[in-house]
Formats: sequence, structure tokens, C-alpha cells
Amino acid sequence: MYLMVAPGISEAKSIPDIFEIGMFVGFLGIFMLVVFRFLSSNNLIPSGHPYFKESLNHT
Repeated sequence: MYLMVAPGISEAKSIPDIFEIGMFVGFLGIFMLVVFRFLSSNNLIPSGHPYFKESLNHT
């Protein structure tokens, strides 16, 4: 049980292979697709806010 939980003691550095890089790029692409689709379908500027015109002049 100890060997299954404890990390290995070797100091060999593993480099990510093409599968791990592909999974990262795939999930990043799906995340960006969802975010950009959400942003394109919703207004980034609030409409109908009573103090919106005053906030544009605030610096």
C-alpha cells in the first residue's frame, strides 16, 4: 500500500509526450470555444442600467 501512495524516489524528469500535449490543446480549444461563444451571444456593455451614462464620464 505504501508504494501505491508514495511518489517515486527516482529523479528522472519526464517530458510530456504528444498525447499529453494534444489533450491540453484539445481542452484549451474547447474552453476557448465555449468562452468566445458565450461572449459573442451576450452583451459586454450593460443595457438599461440607470447610471451607465454617468459611469462613462468617470475617470
